[in-house]
Amino acid sequence: MKSTLLYLLSIIVITASVLYLKFIFNNSSSSEGLSSTNMQINQIIKAEVEVLNGCGDSGIANLYSNYLIEQGFDVIEIKNAKNFDYSNTNIVVHDKDKINIAKNIAKKLNINHIKIDENGIWDLSIIIGKDYRKLDSFNTVKQYYSPF
Repeated sequence: MKSTLLYLLSIIVITASVLYLKFIFNNSSSSEGLSSTNMQINQIIKAEVEVLNGCGDSGIANLYSNYLIEQGFDVIEIKNAKNFDYSNTNIVVHDKDKINIAKNIAKKLNINHIKIDENGIWDLSIIIGKDYRKLDSFNTVKQYYSPF
């Protein structure tokens, strides 16, 4: 009886210590801006995203995908769009519950066009249009070129 009580007490103390350390670490290593960013990244991870090349420039969907993955986005599929006639880069929301995540991605990539179309496999589609070089985010995104 005594050893069982001691065992349970040690489990409680260890659990409380781990939770306390986690609390201290999270509060000391993050500022208000960082907490907001982490919250956005956590929301983004919960959406399945596909990146589509809608401009015809070779490798552009891979480039944006590399950047998005590095930023914590859950990129599920990378492929060409149905055609290469997209003049504007846009986000298509296939799951209305993910509209806030789409807005976060749009803000991060400086995309002004968000559409809702519930006919899609994944939660969100990002279609890279011919205007991608004009987006403020392109200078950042192009640094994520993967040579292999």
